[in-house]
Amino acid sequence: KRKMVAARRLHVNALVALASVASTTGFGGFTGRHVARPAHRAAARMGVPPSRVRLDVKYEREAAAAIALVSRAVQLCLSLSKEMQTVESDAPGVEMTSAQMEASAGLSSLKAGDGTPVTAADFAIQAIVSNALAKWFPSDAFMGEEDAGDLRTDSALRALTQRLSGLPEGEMLDAIDRGVQPIPAGQRYWVLDPIDGTKGFLTGQQYIIGLALIDGESGLPLVGIMGNPRLHPEPCIMVSARGAGMHMFYQGESGAPATPAQQELRLNEWAERDYGSQPTEAAQPVAAVDYPPWLLSRPMSEGSPLPFGPLAPPGDRQAGALVKYWAVAAGEYAGFIQYATQLKTWDHASGVLCVIESGGCCTDAAGGPVAFAAREVPVNGGVICSASEAPDAIHERMLEAVRSARAPPAAPSF
Repeated sequence: KRKMVAARRLHVNALVALASVASTTGFGGFTGRHVARPAHRAAARMGVPPSRVRLDVKYEREAAAAIALVSRAVQLCLSLSKEMQTVESDAPGVEMTSAQMEASAGLSSLKAGDGTPVTAADFAIQAIVSNALAKWFPSDAFMGEEDAGDLRTDSALRALTQRLSGLPEGEMLDAIDRGVQPIPAGQRYWVLDPIDGTKGFLTGQQYIIGLALIDGESGLPLVGIMGNPRLHPEPCIMVSARGAGMHMFYQGESGAPATPAQQELRLNEWAERDYGSQPTEAAQPVAAVDYPPWLLSRPMSEGSPLPFGPLAPPGDRQAGALVKYWAVAAGEYAGFIQYATQLKTWDHASGVLCVIESGGCCTDAAGGPVAFAAREVPVNGGVICSASEAPDAIHERMLEAVRSARAPPAAPSF
């Protein structure tokens, strides 16, 4: 059924926090409305007992700081995109070949060992965010995807990164390398993926800047922000805080602050349909008509769960996992399966919280919460997400598909 998302005004304390951060960062404060699902539903899906459910506003200062930093990163990417040449690539997944990278010489390099690209924008964003968070939240640790090794050996890439970050060279390199320092046990920490889907950034597809704050004890995300520059000038910043819902923002123009989107409805045609309790039996099924639209990320060497039948493949949304979490949190897709049992925290933390706080569901294959206690974390069977509009049956079907795909083959009978 069609669902209307309740709209509530930002808590007045948030405006105080935003004004405080703005005075430090140069970004102005803002007022407006946000998009949120009932707090009890989001909390229940994170394993919080109903008796403890409330709208938690204790992370307003952290959320405000994260909005300012992600907004700055979005602006950096938009500005750099005007200067760069789009790269053509038909390499599988997130990989690109050396020959295909020639068009971005001086802007990017290939990471040793996995064939994925990293750009001056990745490095500059990590330097900016790390440097700012160290000053604003000195008691918090910081985790980032990148290290400065490539910059120390590539003078052209280092020079462009320094121009983009605006930091002195030594300070810039130290800020980047702070992201690979060990996180003390039990310490609250920020985690950044400066560009998830760098291949998308280079090839003209969607990509995400993901920043999250993680509770050091439980490993659960407390704040999650995603920036999706390709959607600009539409709302391209998604903000979530634990227990306080999911918010959409417009990117400010020419350094202006991000502003809340006045969106209160999520009307998705796929959510109007009753797909029944069984996978589709249509001869040539169509996504969003005969079966729910869904997404999948998996290692190229592994098989694929097919929750809606062998004729109901996942949608084609390339370039990283966070783009897929965005699509589910925004209600564009009914679900997403991350079919991997080992996760890199920066690839998932912000997206997991945005899905949950949008009113959706995000669990491991056993139905438990997904927690992030280290740079790489094991997860039971994979991550299964469903949108707020998706009935529980869709989530259960995806869970069962993952369990079945991972089940050991039956022993032969004699």
